[in-house]
Amino acid sequence: MTRIAGPDDHVVIVGGGFSGTLLAINLMRHGGPRATLVERRQRQLARGVAYSAAHPSHLLNVRAGNMSALPDDPNHFVRWLEARGDGDRKTFVPRTTYGLYLREMLDATIAQSAGRLVLAQGECVRSISPAPTGLR
Repeated sequence: MTRIAGPDDHVVIVGGGFSGTLLAINLMRHGGPRATLVERRQRQLARGVAYSAAHPSHLLNVRAGNMSALPDDPNHFVRWLEARGDGDRKTFVPRTTYGLYLREMLDATIAQSAGRLVLAQGECVRSISPAPTGLR
């Protein structure tokens, strides 16, 4: 049985790279709890280290046709890429392009989340605990 999150359910995702971003996106897509995504390096939000590579010549080592971020929509990335005129399913695209894809997905998810997904820029250095105004 699938449990739909209640109004008081909330998770904090520490790290807004590839894994944290996809967790946040999929929580929103599948009726999960409200979420706060914490990332200390704004430049790496949604991209992480792997997809924020500084040089545009760094390519993915897998063709675009196998790089959808959504397993239930295997052509998602290819459609995004083709809409931009940046390639097709056989293309090896720059890592920075894939990072842009992830960032646009995150931005769209935040916009559609009605406040259920929020970003926090910062660094988690201790455990998170309840506070009168939320979390500390």
